[in-house]
Amino acid sequence: AEQTLTRAFSLYPPEVVILDIIQDGIAEMGRRWYAGEATVQQEHFASQLAVRRLKALMSSTPPPTRRGRILVACPPGEEHIIGPLAFALLLRRAGWDVIYLGASVPLDRMEQTVDATTPDVVVLAAQQLHTAGDLLEMAELLNRKDISVAFGGGIFTREPGLRSRVPGHFLGLTLKEAVQQTERLMVKTGPAPTVEGRSDVYEQALSAYLNHQLTLEAEVWQALRGTDLEPEIIRDVSRTFSDSLVTALKFGDIELLDDYVDWMERRNGNDRLSARTLHQVLEAYLRVMKDQLDEYGALIADWLDQWIRRRAEGSTQPE
Repeated sequence: AEQTLTRAFSLYPPEVVILDIIQDGIAEMGRRWYAGEATVQQEHFASQLAVRRLKALMSSTPPPTRRGRILVACPPGEEHIIGPLAFALLLRRAGWDVIYLGASVPLDRMEQTVDATTPDVVVLAAQQLHTAGDLLEMAELLNRKDISVAFGGGIFTREPGLRSRVPGHFLGLTLKEAVQQTERLMVKTGPAPTVEGRSDVYEQALSAYLNHQLTLEAEVWQALRGTDLEPEIIRDVSRTFSDSLVTALKFGDIELLDDYVDWMERRNGNDRLSARTLHQVLEAYLRVMKDQLDEYGALIADWLDQWIRRRAEGSTQPE
């Protein structure tokens, strides 16, 4: 693998290797992992190899030659950095002053970071539904400070409706397009697009869930203790469902949980998670929601109830 990349860099400019070999290769590895054709170990090996090469190139870029500063970061919990790292590298090679913060930047430190670095544009990237919720909060914080925000990532490709709910400039579907759009923003920054607000129903459901979140998760844990599910599997599914639920409520669209379910079911066959496991955890959540959140949790309970009913009707049979 190392020899292959070394040969590629000797034959082509770094931009070609980044866009047409590393990016496409990692994307193909991800598709194979989802299809059960590649192991987690193979996916991690390929990703770490790509990250090492990209970081080595980043450290060797010359000083910036263009005015203006760009800050690139991932929201809390977002560990997928190949896209943002390659993006930052391409901008640096184009002469821009880029500060790359990497994975999982704490929300409560972003304001301090921005004050210290004074960027002209902050670029945020999220690949998963639950990290898009924190990206939204970051974008709102930066907008209150009158800082231009741009964003992208896999979740905004899978769920196009999310783009109109983030107060920032969507950078497009490809890495090349994202670089071009960012360069345009650096030349002429326009006002952030107007976003849709959450309805009162979603505000109430979000507030109620956050106020009871720890209790709800503890109750779900207790409800599943007597089953044959392994404790770490319960924690994994419960945590990711809870995070995705909060994000769906933040964006004002409970149907975004369908993305979570699709993602979890795609994992079936790649680890110990099964469709039956997911079904058991969400059934437990439904029982607990009805007991704890009364009318404010109706929005959530209705989605859970409909999903479980579709299962029972055979649309996606549990194992």
